[in-house]
Amino acid sequence: MFAFNDHSIVKKVVSFLPQVGVGGRNGLPQQRRTSLASSKQLFRSANMTQRWQRREISNFEYLMYLIIRLQLVGALNPTRKSFFY
Repeated sequence: MFAFNDHSIVKKVVSFLPQVGVGGRNGLPQQRRTSLASSKQLFRSANMTQRWQRREISNFEYLMYLIIRLQLVGALNPTRKSFFY
């Protein structure tokens, strides 16, 4: 935690920090509500399928998005799901 005396210093420091949250990677605004949204809500609002269909993103980017957002890795059955999640 940092405490700065001047708001302009805070802005400078924040400008140097990397983007965080799900918004930047998925074409969504980086807001608290975006970061707290469910996978289903993010999938709908990101329009990744439409972006992929319009060839705005590669097959690899689309598949990675699906795997990460829908949590497809490791959850082959309830036992494996409890191990990974």
